[in-house]
Amino acid sequence: EDRNKPNFSVYPNPSSGVINFEGDFIPKWIRILDITGKTVLETSLSSNTLNIEFLNNGLYFGQFIGENNEQVTKRILKQ
Repeated sequence: EDRNKPNFSVYPNPSSGVINFEGDFIPKWIRILDITGKTVLETSLSSNTLNIEFLNNGLYFGQFIGENNEQVTKRILKQ
């Protein structure tokens, strides 16, 4: 287990609209990729919520990026 891995969660997951994230990692940017690796959203974050209503249903990977370019990747299921 990686002790340097931050405590970070995304919920509700699956989600049909807004996702929330919290933990000891504070992301400044998010990049959402579909299962083919194509970027479908890249945006700065000013709060701990993100509306994913516009995404088609399916599995995505959220790359949460901190101010020092540290990254946490989480699976996000849109339904």
